[in-house]
Order: sequence, then C-alpha cells, then structure tokens
Amino acid sequence: TFSPSEYTFDSLFIKNKDKFILANGTYSKNEKDQLTLSMKDLNLNGITEFIKLPAEPEGLIEGNIILRNENDNPYILSDLEVDTLKVNDVLLGSTTILARWEDETNSIQLDARSKIDQFELVNVSGDYKPGEGMLNFNIRLNNLELATFERYTSKIATGLDGLCTAQLTLDGSVNKPELNGTIFFHKGSAILNYLNTRYHFSDNVRIYRNIFFFEDFMV
Repeated sequence: TFSPSEYTFDSLFIKNKDKFILANGTYSKNEKDQLTLSMKDLNLNGITEFIKLPAEPEGLIEGNIILRNENDNPYILSDLEVDTLKVNDVLLGSTTILARWEDETNSIQLDARSKIDQFELVNVSGDYKPGEGMLNFNIRLNNLELATFERYTSKIATGLDGLCTAQLTLDGSVNKPELNGTIFFHKGSAILNYLNTRYHFSDNVRIYRNIFFFEDFMV
C-alpha cells in the first residue's frame, strides 16, 4: 500500500534466475516502523538507473537494507557485500558496507571497506546521528587510482593518472560538513584544460576546514 507519507510492502518478492529482491514492512514517519529490503546478485548498474548518485558504481550486491525514520530524518541501516566493486570504471574490489543502529548514542555506526585480495584500498568508519544530523567519520585511502576522481575534475583537469593515499576526517553536520586531513600523491599527473599541458607531481596536499592547501607543492 502507498500514501504520500507511507509505503507498505507485504513480502513483495521479485526473482529472475538467481537474482532476487524481497521487500517487507513499512516506511513512514512512525519511528517504530521499518522497511526491510533483502537482495542477492543485483547489478548496481540497474539500481543506479533509479537512484541519482554522484558516482557510477558497478558490481553485484547482496545483503539487507533497513529503512527507518528518526525525528523526521530518514536513515538507512545495512549489511551489504559487493562482489568486485568498480567506481567510475576503477576497480575497488570486494566491498562490505555495515551500518548498524547504536541505542546508547542514538547513532548509526558505519564500517565500509574495499580490498583487492588482502590489500585494503578504502576504509570508512565512524558514526552519524540522524536526529542531530551530525557526522563523525574517519576515511583512509591506500594507493587509490586518481582516475576515480576524474569525473569531478573534468572541467579543470583531465587524464588523471597515478595513485593517492589519504588520512581524512569528515565532521560537522550534513548541512555543513567539514573535511580535514592530508592527501599524498604518488607519481600523479593530469592535463590542465586551460593550458592543455600535462603536469606531473608527487607531493602532499593538506585539507583544513574544506580548504585545500598546496604548500610548497612541487610540479
């Protein structure tokens, strides 16, 4: 059943060979309600056709998602695995995304990791308080391909190449997030569109309150 502020599914099951999605429960403004989505081997390409994302993920996803509401703030809990995740055509590998509710702090505890074999490329951990909209995350990137970010820099620079390693924190609120930390570029290069010239760099960039500081940055 559907209404402008409530969605209810009674064991809706959609299956195609080994792939399936099961929807059960209610999503509404009532904090006691929850909608559970269970899925197996769903292609992320198909899901992102319906959901606008600032990235292009690929891979097969399986696990569970729970949709709930806290103080008129919607939030998502999850226990998901993605087989061979790609983002913007860059391989991130086997990925797990765990988001669990913590009663004592009224927050969502997030732990997301991507690795190829035993090498971890991405690690995001921390918590989000939906009632207050507050963020508290640690982000680690290890030898991640710069090409991952080219879709976001294409108006300024293209042909991104090389690797980056980063230690970052994301704090503040959803409406006013604050990014801090350091990014190290290893054998990086990019073409600046305005000059149509490729530049090479291996140096650090410091981020403080969302501002990037290229102090003594060597190109």
